[in-house]
Amino acid sequence: MRRRDPDSTSIRDYAERRERRGRLICAAALLLAFTAVSVAVDAYRCANEFVVTEYVLPTDKVTEEVSFVMISDLHESLFGEDNERLTAAIRALGPDAILCVGDMITRTVGDDKLHIGLDLMAEMAKISPTYMSLGNHEDIYVRTHGDGILRELKKSGVRLLELEYEDAVFHGQKVRIGGTSDYCFNYGMSEEEYRRSEKYAFFLDMCDTDSYSILLSHRPTAYRLESEAEHYEDWDLDLVLAGHTHGGLWRIPFIGCLYLPQQGFFPKLDKGLKDMGRADMIIGAGLGSEDFLFRFNDPCEIVSIRLVPAE
Repeated sequence: MRRRDPDSTSIRDYAERRERRGRLICAAALLLAFTAVSVAVDAYRCANEFVVTEYVLPTDKVTEEVSFVMISDLHESLFGEDNERLTAAIRALGPDAILCVGDMITRTVGDDKLHIGLDLMAEMAKISPTYMSLGNHEDIYVRTHGDGILRELKKSGVRLLELEYEDAVFHGQKVRIGGTSDYCFNYGMSEEEYRRSEKYAFFLDMCDTDSYSILLSHRPTAYRLESEAEHYEDWDLDLVLAGHTHGGLWRIPFIGCLYLPQQGFFPKLDKGLKDMGRADMIIGAGLGSEDFLFRFNDPCEIVSIRLVPAE
C-alpha cells in the first residue's frame, strides 16, 4: 500500500482552499459590480423620467368631477429643453387647476439656474389656474435674498398662499384651496401664544366651510409630527397635499423607504395616500433631488387628483 505524503496533502488542501476563496471573492466582486451598475442605471432613470400617479377621491361635496395636478420639489431638474416634456405631460392631463407645494428652487441655487423653477411655474399658470404654497427652500431663499422670487411668481400669474386661502369654482363646484409653510399645530410656542396666533386663526377660518377643502402644506411632518403627537390638531379638512420627502429617495424593493429626517426608520409619511384622521393626505414624490442625493427605485412623479361625486 502506498503511503500518502502528508506534505503533498497539505499543499493540495491549501490550494483548494485558495481556489474556493478566489471563487467567492470573484463572485462577491461580480455581485457588487452588478449591484453598482443596477443602482447607477436606475438612478439615471429616476432622475430623467417621471410617472403620473392618479388618485380618484369620491366625495359628496361635488356633483361634477374636478381634476387637479400636484407638483413639488423640482430643484432645478430638467425634463427636456425648458422642461418641455414635463409641461406637455401636465397640459395633456387637462387639470382644472395646478397645485404646487413648494421647493421648486433650491436655497443655494445661483442666478444661472434660478430661472428653471420660475419658468416652469410661469408655464403652469398658462395651462390652468396655479396655486402654490412655499417649501422650506423658498422660505430660506427669501430670508437670505429677499422676496424678489415671490414678486416674479406673482407676476407670472401664480397664486401664492401663505396662511391664506381662495374659494375657487370649477364646473360650478366650490373648492377652498389654502396653503402654509408653517406647522399646522402648536409647535415652538406656548398654548396661549398658539391660540392667539395668525396660523390658528387661519385654520379656524379655513375649516369653516361646506366646500371641499384642500390644504397645501410642503412638509408632511408640518401637519403631523409623531414626536409632537400630543399637540396634533385634527383639522376639519378634506385633503392635505405635501411633498418634501422626495418619495423617500432610496426605496428598497418590498420594503420601501428606510429613513427620513424627523420621522426616523421606516417612516409612515414618505409617499402616497395617507389617512390623517378627518383629512386624507397625498404625499407626492416630487420632481427632483437635492445636492448629492440621488433617487433609487423612486421615479419622479406628477400627481393627478380627481374629485368625483360619491355614489
